[in-house]
Amino acid sequence: MKVLSLFSGVGGFDMGLENAGMETVFQCEWDKHCRTILDRHWPDVPKWDDVSTLTGEHILAHAPVIDVVAWGSPCQDLSTTGKRAGLDGNKSALFYEGMRIINELREASNGKYPRISIWENVAGALSSNNGADFGQILYEMDEAGACFSEWTVLDAQHFGIPQRRRRIYLLSVFNTATANRCPDPLLPVSESLRRNETENGYFTFYTSQGKRDQYTKNICTTLKVAGIACIVGNDIAPRKLTPLESERLMGWPDNWTQGQADTHRYKQCGNGVASPVAQWIGEQLINL
Repeated sequence: MKVLSLFSGVGGFDMGLENAGMETVFQCEWDKHCRTILDRHWPDVPKWDDVSTLTGEHILAHAPVIDVVAWGSPCQDLSTTGKRAGLDGNKSALFYEGMRIINELREASNGKYPRISIWENVAGALSSNNGADFGQILYEMDEAGACFSEWTVLDAQHFGIPQRRRRIYLLSVFNTATANRCPDPLLPVSESLRRNETENGYFTFYTSQGKRDQYTKNICTTLKVAGIACIVGNDIAPRKLTPLESERLMGWPDNWTQGQADTHRYKQCGNGVASPVAQWIGEQLINL
């Protein structure tokens, strides 16, 4: 499967899908620091900076086959920790640019591409504006020609990495033949997805205004864009998690984001997609 990656960040989504056997053929990311990481790891993949100026015609000129669009549009206005402006917010409104690109791809390819969209976002997207925003998202997928859509909330801690990171994944299938091959459910989440509990006596927390808060035991609290997670334990004095440790908590290879200031690395981890989760999703789709 050929993947178009929008809002690519440093490629956590792309990496996970490639580990499942897919191939990234086009990326779009505006942040120049993230772009340096993408250029290092995907030097031969065509790239674009501004999603609002990217067109479906341009993508197909450089990548004639687009099976999957993998994207996580900005979440700030949908998050329960933000002002909850919803899809009308300046950042989360970029969702509509992603939908525009999907519609342009379908029009330029006579409905052939893409076959599947995988949209990732914070779990708060389900409750934003009392559910109206997520209803609008489903409506936009339907209007674009989705045969069906399926969604679930997945937590990274159940996929081999000790970070509590709940994210919604919405899969929309546009191709009828692909839809007919899809199992029900498409994402077979089960109670067997459990994190192995350990009793190591470690606690992670964030600091705010000089005080410790949001303690979690034996698992890291969700990595954020702003603020740095800390750790303390029986044999560890309170300290910040390193950028390397943050990368590992995303399921990324060691030093994936090296070569820039630590502040950028922390931000990229907080904004990123946990690759093992993306890989599991890719494994459910790879043979469709």
